[in-house]
Amino acid sequence: MSVVKERLLYLGLGIGAILTLYVTVAFLIVPDMKRLSDMKQDIVTLEEKNENLKRRIESLQEDLTPLLRYKDYLVRFNKPLQSEEIETMLSLFGEEARVKEGMFYSEDGFKVTEYEASMKVDSPVDFYKAVEYLDTQKIPISIEYPIEFRKKDKIEISFKMRQYSF
Repeated sequence: MSVVKERLLYLGLGIGAILTLYVTVAFLIVPDMKRLSDMKQDIVTLEEKNENLKRRIESLQEDLTPLLRYKDYLVRFNKPLQSEEIETMLSLFGEEARVKEGMFYSEDGFKVTEYEASMKVDSPVDFYKAVEYLDTQKIPISIEYPIEFRKKDKIEISFKMRQYSF
């Protein structure tokens, strides 16, 4: 009988080992495989979203590229010039440049500062060089008409300007 008991013992141990293996697979490995499958699906979804975002970024960059030429204007919109700074710029092209601040008001969502300016130049070309210089500095200024030219010892020019800011 000891052989039968011994075989039954081994059979019981074998069945126990198989049951332990089955429980391990059923309760530990299968749920992990399910989680792995879900994670793979999440990764695929995230990769699709990432590709969509990359395409969107490229599209926005294409839309913004033409606007980059206005970047310097935006800097000046945030930090408007003082009348002394404008005087200094005008004095590069003429003599006795004077800029006097006028009215402040809002127009179309912008703050507008009006200036009355005058300067003496040798020729009207110097005045137009000053205007071009202001434009190359990306200063959001508009020069208002009429521009008065008076000939004395030099040409005296009087005009009004508007500077726009946020």
